Amino acid sequence: MINKLRAALLNALESDTNDLITKTIEAIQSVLNCDMCTLWSINYNNTDEDLGEFVSASLVERYMKKGLVYPTHNREDYVHPLKNSFIEYVLNETNENNISYYKCNIYDDNCKQHISYGSLLEMGLVYLIYIPINKNNKPIAFIKLAYKENTPIDLNEDIITVVNEAVVSVLSRHLINKKQQILSELIINYRQMNTSNLKNLFQPIIDNIFKKYFYYEGSSVFIWDSFDNRYYLLVTTGLIGNSESERVSYEKGEGITDSTATEKKAKIYDNLLKLEKINDSKYLHKYREKTRHKNETMLAIPIVRPSNPNDVFGIMRFTNKVNRQSLIDGCPVIDYFNDTDVELIQNASHYLALNIENYLAEEERRDFISKMSHEYKTPANAIRITAERFLRKFLQNDDIFMQSYAQSYLQSIIDYSELQLMQVTTNLFLTRSNRNRKASYAIDNHSIIDIIKDSVNIVRPIAREHEVRFDNIRIDSTFPNVSLKVDKNAFKILFFNLLTNAIKYTKPYSEFKVIFSGYKSPTGLIIKVSDYGIGIDRNDAERIFLLGVRSDNAKLINGEGYGIGLHVVKSILKMYGGEIRVSHLSNPTTFEIKLPRDYILNY
Repeated sequence: MINKLRAALLNALESDTNDLITKTIEAIQSVLNCDMCTLWSINYNNTDEDLGEFVSASLVERYMKKGLVYPTHNREDYVHPLKNSFIEYVLNETNENNISYYKCNIYDDNCKQHISYGSLLEMGLVYLIYIPINKNNKPIAFIKLAYKENTPIDLNEDIITVVNEAVVSVLSRHLINKKQQILSELIINYRQMNTSNLKNLFQPIIDNIFKKYFYYEGSSVFIWDSFDNRYYLLVTTGLIGNSESERVSYEKGEGITDSTATEKKAKIYDNLLKLEKINDSKYLHKYREKTRHKNETMLAIPIVRPSNPNDVFGIMRFTNKVNRQSLIDGCPVIDYFNDTDVELIQNASHYLALNIENYLAEEERRDFISKMSHEYKTPANAIRITAERFLRKFLQNDDIFMQSYAQSYLQSIIDYSELQLMQVTTNLFLTRSNRNRKASYAIDNHSIIDIIKDSVNIVRPIAREHEVRFDNIRIDSTFPNVSLKVDKNAFKILFFNLLTNAIKYTKPYSEFKVIFSGYKSPTGLIIKVSDYGIGIDRNDAERIFLLGVRSDNAKLINGEGYGIGLHVVKSILKMYGGEIRVSHLSNPTTFEIKLPRDYILNY
């Protein structure tokens, strides 16, 4: 029998990819001569443990002898919750007693817990054999053999081993094949679709491609918007009406979408209604009433940035695993998502992440160039207009102008030139920092007060543009007049960006003021830059130093920022072993800089 079983299974393994599982179950049924052979997968779902672990068994394949008809079509016939079930009892028995299979008569007391007990009796099946399928010493599936009478067949360890190895191999090959087929279709889709539009890229994926290999009723993709600090809906198959009209989104800390991103791992939720009754915002589904489906179960997969595993820039959500091959009163059976589903879609998400990162990088590049070009136009136009007026007066031989105003016009040209050079230098420093290239500093001895004064002069045009009283930028009389052994331009960039932010984010109708103060500490120099602007929200105090991040307060008052300045400030200090933090949030907002004494002369 063992040789016959091996031959039948080897023949099954040579079948077409899509028939692997069916042919394998048919081979086992034929050789072991059972009336019905079924393969079930064990789903170790990762719903929050405090809500009860949803471990279940889902039907993968069923093969019956001709003439044998399954009498009922209940949901329980396709999904068996394991908790307190006969299947759980069988798995515990085989594990605790160290046996490789379990056999019983349908009339045994324990067997009466079987969910399909009545259906088995109706079919005349009275003898059952369960064979757990183990991988890495953990049951991942089981084969159930059912007979109409007590079988004379005598299983042994060799037969069990062959069945185990064959089923593990088939399940693995089946999953690998599906992964390869999905990736092939994703590549074709990427080449054919307009890849300059993420929505065009994703819509056919969730509408068609995934559905060929993975059961689900509804799906959606959310993409992170760093400007608004929330996940916006990109595409969906589940919303009723035009979702564009209300911009479906989830904020930080809101809903399964954000909790999946925060934990950076796939999550399965098998009882959404129960979870939502807990009244916890992380389970919120605020668009439930706008969907076509009931959302009983959900799988959420994070799309992680390949270049930074800590950055999640998208979430794929799938609701209600629907098996359209199995029907209840003509309707598809709703199943549980499982770890195999996670592995399948997670594999596809790695490829999609590369597409998204490429798209976002190009979009950010175009957006950055556009914004920077706009910002550079202001000082460039001011230089041109001032120079043109100066030239007209010069050609008109206007002696009064030349005697009275020429110096101020030339100074204005110099001021705007210095401003534009500082903007360019800031962005060059950012580019160098992002490529992990060290700046080639011109280290020399410079007075800290002179560096601050130079920075103040550079922001003069910005102050005029925002109608800010320039004499309210001052250095406290107690500020230590020490010399630093640093690159002067780097520290001018540092103070320039702090001052620029203070000017841009002044409270409307309030007095503008920036004060530089500081003192020597045992470990180095402490510099405090305080302004009386709009303040910083406590939740943003650390985030604002990240590239591209702006505080919510800043967005409300000024839409022109890019989230670059403070990131550059922190990067410069990091190269000198220094630190910066927000030591006071408002009235005044205070940035505290710590510079090691190694860079301070005559300490």
